[in-house]
Amino acid sequence: MTLQSIKNVVLTELNGDVEEIRRVVDIWYLASIKCHHFVSESFWHSCKEDMMNIYIPGAETVVAKYNDEIVGFISLVDNILASIFVHPDFQGKGIGKKLLFDAFGKRSDLVLNVYSKNKLARDFYKMNGFVEEKEGVDEHTGELEITMKWNG
Repeated sequence: MTLQSIKNVVLTELNGDVEEIRRVVDIWYLASIKCHHFVSESFWHSCKEDMMNIYIPGAETVVAKYNDEIVGFISLVDNILASIFVHPDFQGKGIGKKLLFDAFGKRSDLVLNVYSKNKLARDFYKMNGFVEEKEGVDEHTGELEITMKWNG
């Protein structure tokens, strides 16, 4: 995929189809392992069922499709950016930014938590207008996380 073909990435609402949800969860899992290497893979594996049955269906999720294949997604719960992930094979091509700007068009402010050790994600959010608000500890992993906020 070239940068020119970002125009061919289409954003649509997740339709709730089990296969689409499964694809979203697969992307979440693969990207989580890659960008959260400091958390054990077994932790991410243990979360897959809840992602499939609770978190993704309970959120407002937009998927990015390239050649009719889901390659990324963003999930919002009220003004919380609950998750944004792009398949590792498609990262760094503008898909995350396209998803994020779609969310900016739907909310006047957004808040998120990001692991402190995930410098790439923190830099991505900062580049796109988020500011760090406070630090805390993720109760599930014990990792330091940072709350960031964007005000439209």
